[in-house]
Amino acid sequence: LAFVPIIISAVFMLLLLILTLRKYKHSSSKEYLLTIAIAVMFILGLVLEVLFSYRYIITSCYAVAVTFYYLFFLTSTDNHDMLTGALVRRRFYLDAEKFSDTLTAIVALDLNDLKIWNDKHGHDAGDLALATMAEVVSSVLPKKSYLYRTGGDEFMILCNQLGATELMELIANIRTAMSKTDYTCAIGYAFYHGSVGIDKLCLLAD
Repeated sequence: LAFVPIIISAVFMLLLLILTLRKYKHSSSKEYLLTIAIAVMFILGLVLEVLFSYRYIITSCYAVAVTFYYLFFLTSTDNHDMLTGALVRRRFYLDAEKFSDTLTAIVALDLNDLKIWNDKHGHDAGDLALATMAEVVSSVLPKKSYLYRTGGDEFMILCNQLGATELMELIANIRTAMSKTDYTCAIGYAFYHGSVGIDKLCLLAD
């Protein structure tokens, strides 16, 4: 029984790592850096307690992990749309400025016929359509490209270090993935130039 707390804590940390990395794989690495740090701290505590017979290290690490992950959860919730999991509009503008040196293009996406889905099948069906689209688009995003929900049925993708060929491949992949669902979306894009403001770029893509 002495090993039960250790086993439970180890399972907790493993799930914490897997679920966090899976959920935020298309987000900034800073969003799960804290989780990695907590895991490293926990592993060190595990080594100290098991190999060197230190006491109460695991329980201390467990308490710290829960506390800091809760703070992390609050932070990530503030940055992500609750329905779709996409980053929020505020983050879109913050990240557009942050990535100004590496931004090459933006992609505008608009879910088709959302009003029809809402009117015919109810708002739950409309919510499902939005969530499905966000999940599908996120599944084909290349590294360093991020999805944002900027309006009701409107999404934007910031593409960093993505050339024209890769951009066309991304759009083709989105269309292919969406064709496997019950929904369709309109897609536009615009290449970024330093002299073009982000609002102008959004209008061009739209």
